[in-house]
Amino acid sequence: MRIEASTRDEPAACPGCEVSARRVHSRYERRLSDTEITGREVVIRLRVRRLFCDNNACSRRTFAEALPALAARHARRTTTLQRLQCAVALAPGGRAGARLTRHPAVRRLVFDPLTAT
Repeated sequence: MRIEASTRDEPAACPGCEVSARRVHSRYERRLSDTEITGREVVIRLRVRRLFCDNNACSRRTFAEALPALAARHARRTTTLQRLQCAVALAPGGRAGARLTRHPAVRRLVFDPLTAT
């Protein structure tokens, strides 16, 4: 199942100086795996803005708007899926945890400890 979404056209705070920015530099698409719905894998295609920081004292010229409630920076999974994967990986551990999760997006993290944060 694929969900297509985009961010609102509201000001976003620069992560370097926390000054509000409105001027759009460009847009790009993020692909996030999410928890399954009725046994189907879910992928969110999220269109995100890249903005200019107009504060001359700030070292950043552009930045991508952050969505911490949905996903961490550079993440490929939603925070909900990340928490689920960590719980499954830590509770029974290893192969037993993998057997509990037949969802493809969940299986990836169980055997990839480098991406677990």
